[in-house]
Amino acid sequence: MWYRNQITVIHDLAFLRNPAWFSRRAAMWFKFLVPRVMNASSVIVAQSAFTKSEIVELLKIPEKKIHIVYPGISEMFISPRKVREKKGTGKTILAVSTLEPRKNLKRLIEGFKIAGLKDAKLVIVGGNNPLVFGKSGGWNSYSNDPAIEFLGYISDAQLADLYHEADIFASVSLYEGFGFPPLEALASGCRVLVSDIPSHREIFGESAMFVNPLDSADIARKLNLLLELDDVVPPSEVEKTLTRFSWQRAAEDLLRIAETALNID
Repeated sequence: MWYRNQITVIHDLAFLRNPAWFSRRAAMWFKFLVPRVMNASSVIVAQSAFTKSEIVELLKIPEKKIHIVYPGISEMFISPRKVREKKGTGKTILAVSTLEPRKNLKRLIEGFKIAGLKDAKLVIVGGNNPLVFGKSGGWNSYSNDPAIEFLGYISDAQLADLYHEADIFASVSLYEGFGFPPLEALASGCRVLVSDIPSHREIFGESAMFVNPLDSADIARKLNLLLELDDVVPPSEVEKTLTRFSWQRAAEDLLRIAETALNID
């Protein structure tokens, strides 16, 4: 917290934007610690222009101190596969996130149920940390629904298989600084539905379908639409999006920032 010759990477400022999404203890700790670390740092790296704008607005840190470095996509998710492998004949909608309020899973489940999709299932991957996110709920009543499957934490290899098998990936989060899972799903050839929030607009452009995360009926409509249409998003738009996110480019950008700002060789 007092070491100045450092670079701090910020994913998002959800704990400041809406502390109610976190446990009281976690929100207080983040609010105390993170701004002090950021003020002490020589350089701040944000993972998106949206997060940079949040840092400027909420913490009043000068823009010149903040650099944007987009992260990349793991190669295990972008390995080319000519034929999408499906297990069974039903349709699968996949969601990957921690079980926390801002991920808006309750509305996703409501939208899935309203959609009335025949021979379809909703698979939700991810766990919950009550020490950080408090008592997350709203979806527990669906735990015994045969059309909804909660897998908890799984390995990256298992996740890669799920991305490849799913028909639709859905992320209806209320707030994100970036959003790895929908980008990984896009790289795996999955159709992607994302909430219409600034960071998703910035990252996905025309390569995904956007939905009002506060409207379960709109979520239902968009799920049906994605399953009905063959070419919702042109492949060229998907490729244009994916080429922007490379770990090689991220490393080069970060090294250039370090060399300039910290005067290192």
